Amino acid sequence: MKSRNYFLFLSPKQRVQLISILFLGLLCLVQACSKNADDVPPVNSGTGLAAGECRFKTQADSAQYTYDNQNRIVKLANYEYSYTNNSVTLKDIKVNKNILKFNLKSNGYPTNLEQQGLTDTIAQQLTWYVYNPDSTLALSRTFAWVKDKYVFSSKMVYTWTNKNLTRVLSYGKDTVTAQVVINMAYDTSKMDKRKPIFEKQCDYLPNFSLAYMPKSASKNLVKDLQVIFTGGPTNYYQVYYYFDPKGNVLREAMKIQGGAEVLAVNYTYECKD
Repeated sequence: MKSRNYFLFLSPKQRVQLISILFLGLLCLVQACSKNADDVPPVNSGTGLAAGECRFKTQADSAQYTYDNQNRIVKLANYEYSYTNNSVTLKDIKVNKNILKFNLKSNGYPTNLEQQGLTDTIAQQLTWYVYNPDSTLALSRTFAWVKDKYVFSSKMVYTWTNKNLTRVLSYGKDTVTAQVVINMAYDTSKMDKRKPIFEKQCDYLPNFSLAYMPKSASKNLVKDLQVIFTGGPTNYYQVYYYFDPKGNVLREAMKIQGGAEVLAVNYTYECKD
């Protein structure tokens, strides 16, 4: 099946799953600092935080975060993170294998992402990132290793308005029209207090690297999404939030407009007063 027809052949359940993953990918963002030393031993929970600062303690299915003394994530669930001056590598400890490597620019922003396949020497997929002058993500291009060379497979184009991500266009390898268009509206009265947390951590969503958002986070909280499949349906979703007394998001839930919940993510935090 050609890449350009992929979304049109998804079942309604698969479309919901894909939208959920894309949405979660837009929320769970990727960032790494280029001035960090090599691996630092993790320290006890609660250290490395500045006064008034919070960080994730658990996320999703109670996956526990472990940090080092520079407040960098070193473990989440069965994924381990290791750092050098110019890269961040993620390892799946269940299979004892490196699976992702972010190569960094001098300013700490990822220049590309290597997704490993059968070997550790050749990336199965290679995604390159292009940024706007204000350092928000503008474009990502993904190439797949086929036989003995990389072949273009997809791209995503990002639009920002008033420091919020408002549109994502997803293209296949042979399409001039976007296969999927995601439009987002925001509650501008609510700041996303997780923004500095997202921009300090390096999260991994298994098998869905297309949704990564390197070092870019929206200012406000998403409230509505419109997902348009070219040649297919247009779906509408609403996002609901539940907060703790400090204004931290404890739970976010995405629902089909007027219908059932299709995705929910729970968070717990540790903070330093």
